[in-house]
Amino acid sequence: MTASERNEPMIWFAIVLLIFGLYVARVLHRHVHEAKLLRLREMVHAERMAALEKALPMPESSTQAVETALTGASESRLIQIGSDSAGFRWVRLASLAIGLISLFGGVGSMVGFYLIRVPEVQATWPAGLIAVFLGLGLLLFVLLTRGTNGVPKHEGEAQ
Repeated sequence: MTASERNEPMIWFAIVLLIFGLYVARVLHRHVHEAKLLRLREMVHAERMAALEKALPMPESSTQAVETALTGASESRLIQIGSDSAGFRWVRLASLAIGLISLFGGVGSMVGFYLIRVPEVQATWPAGLIAVFLGLGLLLFVLLTRGTNGVPKHEGEAQ
């Protein structure tokens, strides 16, 4: 048994452990986010109940701020980017250019590594898949945001 054959199970174990660790980190991040939202909802509920007991109306600005906080900052940033049609077109155009370059660069590197006659280099052709999938992800973003260029900033505005 060669040294590389002895290390192969350890490499796969490390990869599986890394994937599991990333999954656990994502779950913990989501849990912390949901706990913050729960605390914020409880605080808003307590404030509204106190306002109802004292017969005071809730100010509109605080209600809108709470709703923005409850929906999440990432969604509000996405709406903000989508409402700025010139900036959003630039993001889509940059994503399209980087996605195409990454896709074709990854395919080219995969073919190049595979065609080289050195076995150690030839075995690294799957490394090009990283660039291929990155490019496909960016192109998918461009396709999914195809109809969002002229989103008005507010409901009453024209496009």
